[in-house]
Amino acid sequence: MLLICEAVGDPVLNNFMPFISNTISSDVAGNRQAAMMAFSAMLEGPSESTLAPLIKQAFPRIITLLKDVNYNVKKWTSEAVCRIAEFHPQCILSLFDLSLDIMLESLQSVNKVGKNMCWSFFHLAENIQDLNKNHLFFLNFDKICQTVLNLSALPNQDVTFIDIAFAFILSFLKNSQSIPLSQQYLTLLIQLLSSCGQITNKSQRETFKKGVFTGIHCCLYNLENIQQNDMRVIYAIVKREFELLRDVNDDGIVVLCALCFASKEAFAEVLPEVFAWIKLALDKIHEKEVFKVALDFISQASKNCTVAFEQYVQMLVPPLLTCLNRQDFNNELKLNIFECLGDISLYYPQ
Repeated sequence: MLLICEAVGDPVLNNFMPFISNTISSDVAGNRQAAMMAFSAMLEGPSESTLAPLIKQAFPRIITLLKDVNYNVKKWTSEAVCRIAEFHPQCILSLFDLSLDIMLESLQSVNKVGKNMCWSFFHLAENIQDLNKNHLFFLNFDKICQTVLNLSALPNQDVTFIDIAFAFILSFLKNSQSIPLSQQYLTLLIQLLSSCGQITNKSQRETFKKGVFTGIHCCLYNLENIQQNDMRVIYAIVKREFELLRDVNDDGIVVLCALCFASKEAFAEVLPEVFAWIKLALDKIHEKEVFKVALDFISQASKNCTVAFEQYVQMLVPPLLTCLNRQDFNNELKLNIFECLGDISLYYPQ
């Protein structure tokens, strides 16, 4: 059905809509499920101008099926809502008062329905750039965010749900471009790190912690400038992580990149210790992500902590040039090295 809708476009609605209208309110669960499967299939292919009025007309009925007594009906309804959020987000955003409470309730389902609702909020968050700050989505972000965080911390929560939950939070923070919101959630995310240890499942704990680190990274880039005391607090978190690992990882270095960006020349205070970690990361030539984010840090430090970082540059360039000359070195990382050297030459032309 998906391929037919994509290939045929608008004319397919003449066949789909009568079938959906006749089955969506059926007493037979299989018929309601079929209606949702058909509705979900037709959301990609037909034009926005043709589909939008049909979606808005049907949505009040569709959203109630998230509370259907039959699981398969709820599952396929959640698929349909998720696809509406992805391909026609304004249809849901314009009817958010009808959908919010039911979507939040469905979010708490420990199955495919909950994941689809989380994806739905993510897709909506991708489309808030032009949304009025008084829209219900903005006004209820804290409530939605707290719900997904609480669910992510439940015992033995699926790590896929945790990944989607943090993807939603990051998307909203990034696209809202709200400095007060980023400051608020930077504080919250720092507090959440202390509770990570209470998650007993190792895979769940590490996924949750990775999401928190990525969130801190996002907030720092949104803020652009932070107080020195805040810089010290966040730096201490990364330092403690490296000390516990007795090693460096890409999550921590990513936060250091953002911290350098937001702290500017104040970052000079911790550069000696950070430099040792960056050298360690550059030795990990077989750990692609760690090596790459180490290069990103060098670029950020060259741009944002130019004066203090100058003394370290001359120690970094020779090993990078050596990597470029190696025949067995990863070609993609060589491109990253060229970009990094370009940033160095821009800020340190001598």
